[in-house]
Amino acid sequence: MFSLCIGSGVTSYAVHPGVVRTELGQFLNLTVPRWRYILSKPVIWFVFKTPWQGAQTSIHCAITEGLEAQSGGYFRLVRKGEAQQGG
Repeated sequence: MFSLCIGSGVTSYAVHPGVVRTELGQFLNLTVPRWRYILSKPVIWFVFKTPWQGAQTSIHCAITEGLEAQSGGYFRLVRKGEAQQGG
């Protein structure tokens, strides 16, 4: 798909918002002991980003002028990063 856009003026970026605190976990059918849930809540609140913070990388790529030269790049934490290979 990206190769079809070359020369068309369309830019694309791979963005990683980080670990974001959302309510998506409510749809998982996990049996987590109550004590583990209670203990993990403060850690999640402190370490995970808010949805607003997580959106900043995507917004940065969408509205920053002069970013066209970096089309196809990988962005994380609102700046250009290096994609990590493997898992």
